[in-house]
Amino acid sequence: MLRASALVLGSLAFMTTVQADEAKSKAMPYAGVSVGQSIVTDFCDDLEPLSCDDKSLAVRAYFGASFSEYIGGEVGFTFVDDVEASGSAFGASASLASGYQAFDGTMLFGTSRDNDFRLFAKAGIVAWNYDSKGYISGSGMMIVGDEEESGVSFRTGLGALYNVTDNVSVRLDWDFIPDIGDDETTGETDLHILSVGPQFRF
Repeated sequence: MLRASALVLGSLAFMTTVQADEAKSKAMPYAGVSVGQSIVTDFCDDLEPLSCDDKSLAVRAYFGASFSEYIGGEVGFTFVDDVEASGSAFGASASLASGYQAFDGTMLFGTSRDNDFRLFAKAGIVAWNYDSKGYISGSGMMIVGDEEESGVSFRTGLGALYNVTDNVSVRLDWDFIPDIGDDETTGETDLHILSVGPQFRF
């Protein structure tokens, strides 16, 4: 009888361990949106005496899943509003605006997803589109230009996540995307984005 009871208890313990391991390895889908500020480095270089602002609104929507306790992956779409430069002197005026949109695929590597507070690093690939448009006017004439470039860049970053409830978290992200644009047309630049927003688990 004692031997049978020990066998039953041992079986229950084994099943509990297996179920816990399966839960830890189970894919957990999530989605979120983040809003923040972007810095387009090098945008204001060589634009004196124009008034220039290399910061703008950035929004990213994403969907992903944690594949294990420490590893996840996601796809996202990022919109960066126009950064702008403008000014006038000696009867002439000029304006330049550049904007950015991108789709990305990103892997995340971090501390355990079972913790309420989590830190992670990320790396992936971005397919971007960069549009730059501007004009120069004066002496009764206007010159208008519009250049657009597309390409693929590496994407990396860091983040932190805090679980507010079982299904809702607050997430902070820093993203770095280098080598956007083309030196000969739109100009080449690097993009930094700092954003925060809610994340929802299903």
